[in-house]
Amino acid sequence: MPPRITRFQQIVPILAGVAGALLAIVGILRSAGDPILISILLLATGIMGWACRKWYQSHQRPFYATDFRTAAVWEQSPLGFMLLDPFDPEGVIRILDCNNRAAELHGYTRDELIGQDLDMLEFTPWKHLRDDWFSNLREQRFSSGESVHKRKDGSSFPTEYFTCLAQVGDRQLVIGMDHDATARHEAEVALVAAKEQAEAADRAKSDFLAVMSHEIRTPMNGVIGFTNLLEETSLNNEQRDWLNTIRQSGETLLTLINDVLDFSKIESGKMDMEQIPTAVDETIEEVVGLLWSKANEKKVELMCWIDPALPP
Repeated sequence: MPPRITRFQQIVPILAGVAGALLAIVGILRSAGDPILISILLLATGIMGWACRKWYQSHQRPFYATDFRTAAVWEQSPLGFMLLDPFDPEGVIRILDCNNRAAELHGYTRDELIGQDLDMLEFTPWKHLRDDWFSNLREQRFSSGESVHKRKDGSSFPTEYFTCLAQVGDRQLVIGMDHDATARHEAEVALVAAKEQAEAADRAKSDFLAVMSHEIRTPMNGVIGFTNLLEETSLNNEQRDWLNTIRQSGETLLTLINDVLDFSKIESGKMDMEQIPTAVDETIEEVVGLLWSKANEKKVELMCWIDPALPP
């Protein structure tokens, strides 16, 4: 039995009986991720109790409403209702009655459905499953799930259904309620497609960043390498400072490129944390050296002084 049915049993008392004005009181809690349809209404169950009594009182003749309010809700309900006989002598599940909505869902008139085998509405014949379904129904008193129904024109559509047992006199009948789930299924398909599209776009972005990072890293390594070679030549102090700034700038750019790759790792959940010794004073001096040229262009004096008494 599905987990949602177990939870349903624990929180919902089913008070079945058609002798009174109420068939059942049903309450459903919707938990996170649980797709159970909240469509079992107090009003709907009251209508089905009325339907059973009318059928029983008319001795299997098609019933009609003498109560205007009950009949109006029965006919205008957005749910399809059926009264079923699972013990038909011919071994079929006989449709004893239905409302107009049930007929419209399947493309039939009400008169065309009454008296027919329920199997004519199933897209895939399920006679071999009836025993298990009814055994579970008798044990649990109710059953819910999804199925694929067939219209008169041969087309199919997904449905969500709820069935429960009802004792009508000395007979045990089944009340069935179904709902067209096409809109929900289409929304789920669209949601999955949107999710896959977003994931594909995210992968494309990460791949682009990774490729571009590697492409930029190659020439930067060349710049840093030749800067190191120039530092080994005869240079005055000022020229050596310039080359040192060029080398530090290149190394900083490489660090930024590596950070871009790290962002890709973070998105894929592969980020590695590491602890390494860091000389704060040297880092500050390198930053000042990188920004000195821009500050000098704007006639801004950029200086840095670190107290030697501070720890490294």
